[in-house]
Amino acid sequence: MKRLLVLSVLLIVSAGSAQGTTRLVPGQYSTIQAAVDAAIAGDVVLIAPGVYSDVTHTPGGGDTTKCVVVMKSGITLRGMGRGRTIIDANQLGRGIQCTGVTNASIESMTIREAFAQIHGAGIFCLDGSSPLITDCELTSNFDGAFICYNASSPTLEYSRLTINAGKEGAAIALYLNSSPVVRSCFIDGSIAPAGAAIIVRDGSAPQFIDCVVTNSLISAPGGFGGGVGVVSASATLLGCRIEDNTATGGGGGCAFSQATIQMTNCLVQSNRTTGAYGPGGGVFIDFESNVVMEGCTITRNSIVGNDLFSDGGGVCINSATQVTLRQCTISANTTCTSGFGGAIAVFTCNPVIEKCILSHSIRGAGMACDEESVPVVSCTDLYGNLNGNSICGTNGGQNFSQDPLFCDLAGDDYRLQAASPCAAGQHPSGAGACNGSRLGANDVGCSPLGVTEGVPTARLVGNSPNPFQPATTIRFDLVRASLVVLEVFDVAGRKVRTLENSRMEAGRHESSWDGSDDGGLRVSGGVYFYRLTADGMKESRRMVLAR
Repeated sequence: MKRLLVLSVLLIVSAGSAQGTTRLVPGQYSTIQAAVDAAIAGDVVLIAPGVYSDVTHTPGGGDTTKCVVVMKSGITLRGMGRGRTIIDANQLGRGIQCTGVTNASIESMTIREAFAQIHGAGIFCLDGSSPLITDCELTSNFDGAFICYNASSPTLEYSRLTINAGKEGAAIALYLNSSPVVRSCFIDGSIAPAGAAIIVRDGSAPQFIDCVVTNSLISAPGGFGGGVGVVSASATLLGCRIEDNTATGGGGGCAFSQATIQMTNCLVQSNRTTGAYGPGGGVFIDFESNVVMEGCTITRNSIVGNDLFSDGGGVCINSATQVTLRQCTISANTTCTSGFGGAIAVFTCNPVIEKCILSHSIRGAGMACDEESVPVVSCTDLYGNLNGNSICGTNGGQNFSQDPLFCDLAGDDYRLQAASPCAAGQHPSGAGACNGSRLGANDVGCSPLGVTEGVPTARLVGNSPNPFQPATTIRFDLVRASLVVLEVFDVAGRKVRTLENSRMEAGRHESSWDGSDDGGLRVSGGVYFYRLTADGMKESRRMVLAR
């Protein structure tokens, strides 16, 4: 009996050793770095709630930039929740640095206020690093939130990257063959001279899955990629929302140059270009790019005030190698006063456009092409574009011009009514036309969304026009009746106006702001934020008041 008891104790000790040791900060170690230095593979460094600002550690190898934490392989760095465990670099250096770090995790914390002249990121991964970063918040960093360099391929998931600034890619910057997986992340309020939220360069090949990129702003003249910029690299975007971003150059939402892109089931909405040269209000596909876009909805994008070669309110394709747009809905976009192609503009390229809907361009024709371009267009509905519904290039057959019968065009619901000629099997030429396939990105179904576990029960749709003068309309959805508070704030976080504070029924709602404060005084022009609070959800967006 005694021998069995001894054996049981030995097994428990052995199991505990295999699982590693939990090292407590600040209970056992005064700094996070002290616990990391003491940890071995399998250990967990558990960080209590509090603010940690020990920016005194250098990564070595000639790099003298100070960091709060220099991470090592094999360990887990775990906080007690976003906004509770806070790594604050106080603009004195990096937050967390990973050099050649593998089999490691960074979990459940906020990293903020990082800055350095070179790669001063909240989290910096280099030289083949591949940690798992989950449930983190990277906010108010001034040289980028998350930077990957030299073949680093971490996984970043279920995290928020908000109000960051940088030289480019203020939220995410990827260089030299780095290929992270970025999943279910919310990216908001980024400011940079190029690729405001995300920049991908130098042979990198990331995947972005179910991410939101919104309210990003290019901060220099001629800057491309208000949301996402990919240059001499590849990227896969699956189920992403790219909304309400602004570029001063090409690509209000996305800009691709010498890039290989697979973009599937994404929403590109309410993005804009504002500079002297700003092609592609939604997407700009440039020099030697290979792009496939399938099942994407590209709507309400615009080219604001540009008159020189600023074409393609939804999509502009220029000197690309090969582009395929398949089952995409490109609707309600607008080009500039003298621009061409409200939905699509094509220059020196021969894209394939099939089973798409190109409709309701507010300014510009559905398609525009130069003399050197011969797109092949088939099974596509061109309808309701202000300056015409003609196909340019080669008519591949089974194209038509009929109202696609969206569920609610004004409310940006691009699902199809049951009688839509774009629904599967309802092509005007017969049920077998186009292989009986649906045209556009969305299926039939206009009934209200039900309340589903895990699905948000309130959603900010956005505001339009944006930029605006003198007034704008903010739209939001409620799945069920809720108490709604809708407020406007200035860039310093001061409340300017309460637009709504009442209980509302389920459905689509609208609220207008006329640029005045709660006292009725007109506020100055500039950037403002509006926040919806409803049914336990809070969501914010940026808008620009032009005076």
